[in-house]
Amino acid sequence: IRDRADSDLTGTTLTADQKAAILFTVTGPDNYEASKTYDEFVSGEWKLENLAPGEYTVTETNANVDGYTLTTTYGVENGKTTVRAGETAEVAVTNTYDRDLGSLEITKAFEGISAGDLTEEQKAEIVFTISGPSDYTGKTSVTYAEFTDGKYTLDNIPTGSYRVTETGTLDVENMSLNVTYNVTNGTTTVNKGQTAGITVTNTYSDTVGDLVVKKAFGAGSDLTGTTLT
Repeated sequence: IRDRADSDLTGTTLTADQKAAILFTVTGPDNYEASKTYDEFVSGEWKLENLAPGEYTVTETNANVDGYTLTTTYGVENGKTTVRAGETAEVAVTNTYDRDLGSLEITKAFEGISAGDLTEEQKAEIVFTISGPSDYTGKTSVTYAEFTDGKYTLDNIPTGSYRVTETGTLDVENMSLNVTYNVTNGTTTVNKGQTAGITVTNTYSDTVGDLVVKKAFGAGSDLTGTTLT
């Protein structure tokens, strides 16, 4: 038996736990049955010796890996082969792992000011930092000037957890700023074939101050603050 892994995961990139989970079962004549996990293979092979002649079936189970779509093919139909006396039969099992992909849409909203009034220079001051799973290789920062109709979409990115943080903000004179996210800590999960969304809202409020009114009485006044009824 030879197990060959292609595409986004291979026999060398699978973790030890993932290899230990993949189980191969061989059944044959006279109720013959033997099992072995992939981590027990030697150089990607498992050789069964001194088998009685006859038809044998190889079945692979537990080969799924989170975040990947698995396609398993056998070098012989239905994993069945015939062992003949003095000969070595072979069953090649090919696992093709394709990374699951999805999309992330970042939406920018404003309260207290109008996005339409912003200049391109002001839009460029608003910067978003993007982080994702270890195999994410897309953009790690984007400015609001790159948005279209208040949105920016990252397509065909690996599934997993993503975080968006507004690291550059636009200061408006005489106004205070509060930045909020529609998801906790600006973090969301991208799932296979779906679009996750994160909305970042900038709320601008007029800066406020305090006014203190003081009452005083002239020196020699016949009435004071303490003698008034």
